[in-house]
Amino acid sequence: MKDIKSIVMLAALFVGLGLATVVGVMASDHDDGEMDVKGRSLNLTDLFVFREDWQDSVGSPSNLIFIMNTNPRSLARQQYHFSSQARYEFHVSRIANANKSVRPEGRDDVILRFEFGAPDVQQRQQITLTTIKDGTTNRVGGGFTTSLADMNAGRMGIQ
Repeated sequence: MKDIKSIVMLAALFVGLGLATVVGVMASDHDDGEMDVKGRSLNLTDLFVFREDWQDSVGSPSNLIFIMNTNPRSLARQQYHFSSQARYEFHVSRIANANKSVRPEGRDDVILRFEFGAPDVQQRQQITLTTIKDGTTNRVGGGFTTSLADMNAGRMGIQ
């Protein structure tokens, strides 16, 4: 009888610990919330990479489109900015063999790094793109993001 009582108590303890563990589990929900060390512009929501010809029948299969969304709590028709203190990066591994059974090795063959300046009076941010490919670094600057006012006026794209 004593052994059965011990087994029941031990089973209850394991069940209790299991429930406590389940309650404490957390997962990414595209919004980690704002904290002192991580603001809205540092919360990445979705990342997409696809070939241009997958979306546009006249697009080139050699062009890749990269999309990175931030600001999970953004409201429509509000101006938001990228952090001027952060580096936003895409890490790309090349697969030389078109055989789909070949697994990527996870190397950083190409890194695309985006850095943004502080917003100017027109609410645009200067963009600096740094590419790191096969150990060679190339830094390109001079473009600007599209402000909400430019978008409303039909002036889209990097200016």
